[in-house]
Amino acid sequence: MALADYEPVAWSMRIRYGKRNKERYVYLTSSAVGRIEAWPAVRGSDRGGLFPPFTPRGGHDRAIRPAAWPVAAGAAGRG
Repeated sequence: MALADYEPVAWSMRIRYGKRNKERYVYLTSSAVGRIEAWPAVRGSDRGGLFPPFTPRGGHDRAIRPAAWPVAAGAAGRG
């Protein structure tokens, strides 16, 4: 998922490969929209997806700056 998959006017996010590799859109709450729009400022400009991949043990493949932790937790539904 990339920031380009986010549609701010429709408050939706494109899922490129859902079930059976079909593209679909999910609609976001106002809280999720706020977090998605705040995320790039704390994420930085590194190449890659919108969110860093998670390891099987629940960690991140690459470090996220501590300032991003509250935004990341909220975006994942834990905040």
